[in-house]
Amino acid sequence: MSNQHQIARALQMYAADNDVLPAASQWTDKVKPYFRNDYILVCPSAKQLKCGYAFYRPLGGRKAATISNPATVPMIFDSSQGQFNYADEGQSLDLRHLNGAVISLADGHVRWFKEGDAKALFQKRP
Repeated sequence: MSNQHQIARALQMYAADNDVLPAASQWTDKVKPYFRNDYILVCPSAKQLKCGYAFYRPLGGRKAATISNPATVPMIFDSSQGQFNYADEGQSLDLRHLNGAVISLADGHVRWFKEGDAKALFQKRP
């Protein structure tokens, strides 16, 4: 949860500096200047992956202010893909934490979601 919290803060700082969230295809490249090292992108429960997280593609290039109800919109989530700059619409969601996933929401808070609730987050459009 700590890693995702720091990544979410970096995304918020990027959005504040640039008036938009980064393009989905470049999100890790764009936020790297906002944290000390790339180790933050490695989930301790998935150390075999270069990057344990994915960005929610529909948020790419969006102004944060245009996201309705950001407390219910995923932004960063546990992903099985393992690639830097990976983004999708929840297809790579990895339930690696007690049959659930850690998800950072667009308002910046981070929580653990059980499987059904995690998958439900990706059903609505921001």
